[in-house]
Amino acid sequence: MSRILFVDDDPRLLQGLKRLTISRGSTWHCDFALSGAEGLSFLRQGAYDIVISDMQMPRMNGAEFLEQVRILSPQAVRIVLSGYSHIESIVSVAGSAHQYLAKPCSFEQLMGVIVRALALRQSFSRTALHSIVGKLHALPSPSERYTRLLALLESPLTSTDALATVMKDDIAMVAEVLKLTNSQYFALTNTATSIEQAIRLLGTDIIRMLVFNVGIFSSFKLTGPAAILMGALQARAMRLSTECAGRAADAGLPSTTVQMARIAGMLCEIGVLVLLNDVPQSYTKLACDTADTGLRLLEAEQESMGINHAELGAYLLGLWGFQDDIVWALTALSPCAPAGHDPGPIAPILQNLLAEDPLEYTTQSLAAPA
Repeated sequence: MSRILFVDDDPRLLQGLKRLTISRGSTWHCDFALSGAEGLSFLRQGAYDIVISDMQMPRMNGAEFLEQVRILSPQAVRIVLSGYSHIESIVSVAGSAHQYLAKPCSFEQLMGVIVRALALRQSFSRTALHSIVGKLHALPSPSERYTRLLALLESPLTSTDALATVMKDDIAMVAEVLKLTNSQYFALTNTATSIEQAIRLLGTDIIRMLVFNVGIFSSFKLTGPAAILMGALQARAMRLSTECAGRAADAGLPSTTVQMARIAGMLCEIGVLVLLNDVPQSYTKLACDTADTGLRLLEAEQESMGINHAELGAYLLGLWGFQDDIVWALTALSPCAPAGHDPGPIAPILQNLLAEDPLEYTTQSLAAPA
């Protein structure tokens, strides 16, 4: 049975949700809390698969509540359902919520988001995977790139084009910005198909708030093999992004699919960043050992940790609302990909690319003597 917690200070809304969710019968167990404090009390009594919270509540707002959920119950999917439009408040929840739904929200739309999130959890059923992805607040970027971004944002005259020049080649920044523009965080009329378009849609003021007020991007000061691995990932991401989009275009796929292929190529190894952020020392050692023995990195991860970076990345992007063709293309790279899903048109392109240019070849340098 799936467990879902709704938190909102409007008792009429909660009563309406209670009536509507009864139709799910015994497949869902739903609890309803009138405040963040009551919601935390429910969480201390048992784990939930999904937590859905209003933003504007007295004493503890949605951002504060969901941050506590992230710490206390990281495996839970966190969704904001709010009609509050104050930009600073919306920005404040960007690091704690996986998705944002704007009120008024139809029951069908809300149910669609919940059903998709539960299906993702079922497809990627390992608790360790849920917790590693769920406790994530910000993905790391190389310190020099982060410093360049800060310098640009300190100037009131910085343009979106200048920001795009720094951000478009960074895996973490691309993922975070596309997460925001492809959800309902800022009630944008268009979704973004490129980092340049995403930055233009958000604008410099919102990006400035995301960086300075929320810390949605983080600096990762790496040395030795970890720095080599990070550098290799960034360089590969740009190369794979261009090549994946090119092959999709050559195959005659629609322009929207070509743009999704570009994003899939850029983010196909985002799960490595998640692991570097979560367990930097042990993961770098694993990468070094893999390079030294010639094992496939995905298989070595699976054998050592019971999870791998392909499914970590797919689950993360799925929670963030990325398109199914991107999510299942990453999933298809996993040595234990869940069955029953159409991988879509991007998956074979990405699989062929990584077969020709596997991450293992790049990490051979990690095993070389210093």
